Amino acid sequence: MYEVLCERCWHTVAVDGDKVPDTACPECKAQGAWLGPFAQAPQRFSRRDSWPVLTSPLYVHAGRTDRRARPR
Repeated sequence: MYEVLCERCWHTVAVDGDKVPDTACPECKAQGAWLGPFAQAPQRFSRRDSWPVLTSPLYVHAGRTDRRARPR
C-alpha cells in the first residue's frame, strides 16, 4: 500500500499501485500536484503488541522516581 502527497496542501491519499492518481486533490482541487508514491506509514501498535516493551525491566526501571543511587 502506498500514499501520495499533494504538494500544495499536504493532503495524503492511499493508492493501491505505485502510480500517482490522475484526479485532482480532493482538498484543494490542484491538478497534477501529487508527489510520491511513498510507502505507507505503519499503523500504531496495539496494546497487545506493546506489552513486552511496557513490562521490560529497562522500561519499568526508567519509570521509577527513586532510581538515583544517592539522594540529593
